Amino acid sequence: LLQIIKVLNQVYDFEVESGWQRALIDAVLMKSVNIEIKLYATSRQQSILLTYEKVLDSGKRPDFVVDLYSKEYTADPHDSSRWVISGEKRSRLVLDAKFRGGITEEQLHTLILELYETKNYSEGGANQVFIIHPSPNVIDDRTSPLVWGTQCDYGQSNKINHRYGGVFVAPSLIYARSIDHLQRLIGMFLQQESEI
Repeated sequence: LLQIIKVLNQVYDFEVESGWQRALIDAVLMKSVNIEIKLYATSRQQSILLTYEKVLDSGKRPDFVVDLYSKEYTADPHDSSRWVISGEKRSRLVLDAKFRGGITEEQLHTLILELYETKNYSEGGANQVFIIHPSPNVIDDRTSPLVWGTQCDYGQSNKINHRYGGVFVAPSLIYARSIDHLQRLIGMFLQQESEI
């Protein structure tokens, strides 16, 4: 949770609502669910509601849900060279941490599909769903030649179109750069879902 907040705040310039630390601590001590943290990027006319242990309509409870709210624009009916705000849209990224070491690529893929389809974290395909896992070099059948190709699957295959996958993140000195994988995932989500 703290790494997600760090990426949103320090990399993508979302300001975190004041008092979020105390609210988070109190909620965790009370064993609450649907713990919400609000973030804002006023200059981009975007806001994020980051929820820890959000209860979905299905009753399922993924670890983290990132709801991005952004303005929708249409051409001004009186002046087609101008754009006007026509509403607001919500896009959702569901993240679930699965800290099971020593998993295979097949096990990881099975787990991802279970969350996306069987547990319906995608809510009928509307949400992107990604697992955060601690297993480096788990991907044998690479879909990217880039350095992260053996550690992350951002759903870059044409059949998946970035709808689900898994990223390697390990809070250790050996894999200190693995936070870049989370940053790349969040950046991809923000870019795909932004009008600006």
